[in-house]
Amino acid sequence: MLSEVGAIYDGHALIDCRVAYILQIEIFDRATGIFFDEFRKQKLDEGSMSLWINDHAEMNGRGFMGRQGLYLYPNVLSVPFVIRP
Repeated sequence: MLSEVGAIYDGHALIDCRVAYILQIEIFDRATGIFFDEFRKQKLDEGSMSLWINDHAEMNGRGFMGRQGLYLYPNVLSVPFVIRP
C-alpha cells in the first residue's frame, strides 16, 4: 500500500507503481514518435529545434518511495532534457 506521503509498504504496490510508470513512458514514446513523423512529413523539421523537458522524475520504489514529493532525492531531481537540433 501507499501512504499519504507516497511510501511503499507492499511489494504488490511497488510492482503496480513500476508497471504504471513503464506504461506511461511507452505511451509518451509512441506519441512522440507520431508527433515527429508528422513533423517530418510536413517538412517542419528543417531549420527548427525541439526542446523536451519533464517537470519531475519518480522514485519508483527507491528509498521505499513511490511518487515524487517534497523531498529532494536525486531520483526526483534528475529529469530528462532532450535537445533535438
